[in-house]
Amino acid sequence: MFIYAIGSSDCGWEYPPSGATSTSCNHGGAVMQAAVFELGYGSSRIAWMGGGTLPSSAYLGSSPVCESFGELTFDCTAGLTIVGWVVDYDLSGWQGGFFRYQNTSTNSPFNTMSVQINIL
Repeated sequence: MFIYAIGSSDCGWEYPPSGATSTSCNHGGAVMQAAVFELGYGSSRIAWMGGGTLPSSAYLGSSPVCESFGELTFDCTAGLTIVGWVVDYDLSGWQGGFFRYQNTSTNSPFNTMSVQINIL
């Protein structure tokens, strides 16, 4: 699991390297979104911004990630196996702060993973 991208009307899309603790661009403006790359299947998504839980209306949806000949792809054509998701959240109205996301696996041993980033 990692922060895949942060997008905003002030900066456009930024793709922080895996493990980054903050964005390099000063995000904000009228529109802001976060996308989390999640390998596997989870059943208990929770997202926070600025220390508070985001409402369910902030969840914009998920796009499947598939495996094709040992490589991950966003082009999930018929016959490919879905191995994860890119999960999108609407952070519009925020001018920055800590974004945190967690999910609990649907498979034993039901691990909970989380990731966070300081959005400048």
